[in-house]
Amino acid sequence: MADLIPIYEAIAYEDVQLTGGTTRPLVFSVMGDNIFPYVVKIFSANDNRQYYPISKECIAWMIANEFEIPQPKSAIVHFGDDILQSIPVHIRQRILDSGEYYHYGTVYHDGAKIADSNYLGKKLEGWELERLFGFDMLIYNMDRTLRKPNLLTWNDEYMIIDHELSFPEMIKSITEEIKRNDFSSFYNNSRLRSHLLIPPLKKLRSRMHMPLKYEEFSYSLARLDLRILEKLKERLLSIGIRSDDFDRVIPYLSAQKDKIPAFVKSLNNLF
Repeated sequence: MADLIPIYEAIAYEDVQLTGGTTRPLVFSVMGDNIFPYVVKIFSANDNRQYYPISKECIAWMIANEFEIPQPKSAIVHFGDDILQSIPVHIRQRILDSGEYYHYGTVYHDGAKIADSNYLGKKLEGWELERLFGFDMLIYNMDRTLRKPNLLTWNDEYMIIDHELSFPEMIKSITEEIKRNDFSSFYNNSRLRSHLLIPPLKKLRSRMHMPLKYEEFSYSLARLDLRILEKLKERLLSIGIRSDDFDRVIPYLSAQKDKIPAFVKSLNNLF
């Protein structure tokens, strides 16, 4: 079973100006096995109460890790008294106002740039496009678009980021539909149809003259061990991060695992 997301300690604030990001992420030096700079998201107390973005980020990261999709290393970053007393007052206040002392972070890659569909269409093999698109559709990620790719390139490699809007509350009702082989809520979702990868996937399907097979994605989903999410839930609860996500996500993923051929068919029906 895969290792869980580690819990590290923030030890210093780094005055790095980041471009973009509605959550206004910050960079901190973080102590784990070594000291690394991490980009840390400080979600508001309202967001933390309403849609559990920390757990969503962690769940999506664990699944992407199992699917071997490139992404930055991740950690849950703890802010103790020492760091809170040493950072600028307005940043300390943001952390205190969030109502959380543990936040989601990923390793900072200096010089990373935003990728686009043209880059991915040229860089990725067909099976890689299918795997990433299948992953996003599985987690109901409607937030990777031409306007907001949520993809980084660094040293000629790509990395996926930003999944706090995945697994919306509607997956609870969708789970029951999936059990009945009804995927209409999925492929009739107009927001999913604006995904960044649809243009290169259309070109791929046109070259193949047949529906896309999503073989690598299907294999990864079939072997996904949902016990890792049970363990992740326990870890988050142990540090005081409560979330209703797990009670929706685990049954949903279990239903998808039982209906992989039908899900693949629905992926082809999206465009």
